[in-house]
Amino acid sequence: MAMALPIEDVRRLARAAALEETYYNEQSRVVSFAPANTDTEHNLSRVNVYYTTGTVGTCIDHPRQGKTQLFRRNVTLAMLPDI
Repeated sequence: MAMALPIEDVRRLARAAALEETYYNEQSRVVSFAPANTDTEHNLSRVNVYYTTGTVGTCIDHPRQGKTQLFRRNVTLAMLPDI
């Protein structure tokens, strides 16, 4: 079952994690965030949150594999800070 995430709560958690909103598309129901500072520890470049389905995509620049994406489904608000 898809789990909707309240967009204002998603934005609040992103701010608390020092992520800046970089993209929002109401039609696609996605909001994207990027680190306010370069995240060299995790090579994180972007987090896409599909807030109506609870799917979160993380985009990283992997040292050996290059640019990769990882999608997690059925993410809850409680799980977001760990992603």
